Amino acid sequence: MSKNVYFVMPEYEALWRVSLNGVATPTGPTYLYTFAKSINFGNYDDGKCIDFAIHDKEKFLSELKKDDLICVTTIVSNYKNTLDLIRKAKEKGAKCAIGGPWATAKYKQIEKNQPLIDYIAVGEGEPVLEDLLLDKSEKGIIIRKPTPVSELPEIDLSCWLDKDLQQYYQNYVNMLNTGAYGPVSDEIPMFAFYQSSRGCTQKPRCGFCDRLGLKYNSRTGEQISADIKDIANYLSRINLKVHIFDCSDSFMAGIQNLKGRKNERNVTMTIYSRADEVTPENADILQDLGVKKVSIGVETGSEEMMDKIGKGVKIERHKEAASLLKERGISIYVNLMYGIPDETPEDLQKTVRHFDELASIGNVYRVAGRMLTPLPNSRWYFDLINELERTEPELAKEIHNSDFFDPNELREIWLKRMTNLSMSDIEYAHQKIVARAKEIGASISSETPRGIV
Repeated sequence: MSKNVYFVMPEYEALWRVSLNGVATPTGPTYLYTFAKSINFGNYDDGKCIDFAIHDKEKFLSELKKDDLICVTTIVSNYKNTLDLIRKAKEKGAKCAIGGPWATAKYKQIEKNQPLIDYIAVGEGEPVLEDLLLDKSEKGIIIRKPTPVSELPEIDLSCWLDKDLQQYYQNYVNMLNTGAYGPVSDEIPMFAFYQSSRGCTQKPRCGFCDRLGLKYNSRTGEQISADIKDIANYLSRINLKVHIFDCSDSFMAGIQNLKGRKNERNVTMTIYSRADEVTPENADILQDLGVKKVSIGVETGSEEMMDKIGKGVKIERHKEAASLLKERGISIYVNLMYGIPDETPEDLQKTVRHFDELASIGNVYRVAGRMLTPLPNSRWYFDLINELERTEPELAKEIHNSDFFDPNELREIWLKRMTNLSMSDIEYAHQKIVARAKEIGASISSETPRGIV
């Protein structure tokens, strides 16, 4: 009997609809499939990608066989569904591996508390996957040296059938047509995720960042151009126009490798950037690449709070970046953070005023005001645990030793213990930001579901 390997993205458990869930092929399963196919799936006969945002879980389970392998991408908001899936897969006799951010953050606790899981991949998945497909790994925690992304094969989207792509596209169209994401263009492109690099150049990492240890490494300029062309060619079966979201942490760190390059006319892009990476020369390169939107971690309007984050960016640079991008027809997504350690209501009002300045200077198309959640492995998570060990040791032990602790509850504990803010302070500041965003026609990212009214 044949045996298959499945690369699975479980459904999210958030109390609100995550906007980009179910509108494009997820990176985790896609990149793992790409690598597995490059080694002919090892000792397995075939591989498939499953995304429960568009696929039926019960149908998948009915087709699962003894000795199949499922490789599950876990994040904090799908972990409980991951455990339910694995329990049912084990009843079918399948082998189960998990990886992704949550597995990397909580691998010791997961191994202790979840005996049904056969393999726990820590860090980047490809080198671990190779051992799994070739039956080289013992059960338990698996840590391997990461493979540089420049040595990985070009992204292969063939694991997603035309009907899958059609469903993603329809979901994207439906999402935009709600009007919650700003004006709807006459021709909506196909949406795609991509990662041209992994890791981050920031040292030490920002206080809220939970992705520690992975050094920055990037595809070459030639590889990135080839990847983008391949993505556009494959997705053109659904729509000739394609919008690619490069969700790399540090896309701009390798921007000089793309100098002089231009994407196909039917390809536009969104990228992440730090404000201090937006120089006139870099902004010109973005324009040539067809970048239309840049998501910037503004975080705060308080210089003192920015210093606590540790990003090393001065507030003035946000305004300079917004202006440079606007001159080139590029819009910005302003990401704000509420609940920085020791933050006060006065700091929040500085953020309100700072956003007002950005709204006047730049072309702001969207703003997010998010409550800080101290995720495991971040510097601020350990600060919270240390504080709780001093005052509430049992709670500290419960949070740290558990393989899952409700993020909403953790957020409330953080706000009370580590800041000088109340929820009413945050609500008051956020309402001002929402009002200003509406004045300029910018959309607002899920403010109510994140605990803010």
